[in-house]
Amino acid sequence: MRFADTPATLAKYRTPGSSLFLLLVQYPDAKRAEAAAGQFGERILGATDEAIRQMEGGRWSGLRRRGDLLGIVLNAPDAAVIRDILARIKE
Repeated sequence: MRFADTPATLAKYRTPGSSLFLLLVQYPDAKRAEAAAGQFGERILGATDEAIRQMEGGRWSGLRRRGDLLGIVLNAPDAAVIRDILARIKE
């Protein structure tokens, strides 16, 4: 399945003693980004209030939407790292 109108980038970041992944997806509009964030939050994060969750195995994942841009952090060592990375995402 291809989505030419929805570009995405996946990057691997190394932190001291660890690594994590950042997925950025730019949707055609904020409504589609909101729907995608809701689905990911419900299915993967368990609809937590903060959209950050400790996953099986002890690593953390989280998301943040700003307008039509969705940022997802996967495999982070802790919630603070996720908050820091997601706070840097600009619309």
